[in-house]
Amino acid sequence: ANPKLRVAVAVSAFTILHGVGHFIIGFVLSEDFMAEVRPSRVAVLQSVLNFKIAVVFFSLGPFLGWSNGIPLQTCALVHALSACLFLEFVPTQFTFGFMQVYLNVWYCLPRALFIGTETAQEVSKRVDDSWAFVSAGFLVLTIVSFLEMLTCDAGFMSLTGHFVYDGSIVVLAGVYSAALWRAKPNQFGAPLAGAGAAAAASAAAAANTNNNNNNKSAAAATAAAAPSSPSFSPSSCCS
Repeated sequence: ANPKLRVAVAVSAFTILHGVGHFIIGFVLSEDFMAEVRPSRVAVLQSVLNFKIAVVFFSLGPFLGWSNGIPLQTCALVHALSACLFLEFVPTQFTFGFMQVYLNVWYCLPRALFIGTETAQEVSKRVDDSWAFVSAGFLVLTIVSFLEMLTCDAGFMSLTGHFVYDGSIVVLAGVYSAALWRAKPNQFGAPLAGAGAAAAASAAAAANTNNNNNNKSAAAATAAAAPSSPSFSPSSCCS
């Protein structure tokens, strides 16, 4: 897979997992669902299953950390430990807050510590390959989540409540996909559309014409520079 599309694939996978999580919470688990997943209260096999689910569900976090300079072994160790602590200690009412903090720490901390802001290469790591859009998207989602937390009873619930956050994820994912598709078509394999396609075709035709002219000129110059061979005819031999 193109490494420049890894972030897009990871964000899309997390969006799907977010929906799966809502389905499980709404139709499978009880209201206090975290009480049902405590490793200290359930069987070993159930604990292993819960651990695997938590590891997969929050995997976007360590992926972002690894993408921004944290060693893979460190990401795996911290992620496994965090999954265990989440299952054992986080109350049900704080699961949403835990998810927000977890993802933001994995994203913000390595970029603050390992990526500079002075050289062109450092700036490129911050903004190119869709990272600028990811930064803006995380900021928007964080604002929405804090509004939900602080103003739920004051009116946020009347605006469909958590559905606003879920809708924000879908909208940002759609805009992000469209922006990524159009931003660098030559790198990502997407077709150019509209005037871009016409300009690309015109440029390609002009380049092809120039190449043909250059080839003809080179062939003519080579023929002119080559020594001419003496001609032979029967009449000149017998005269």
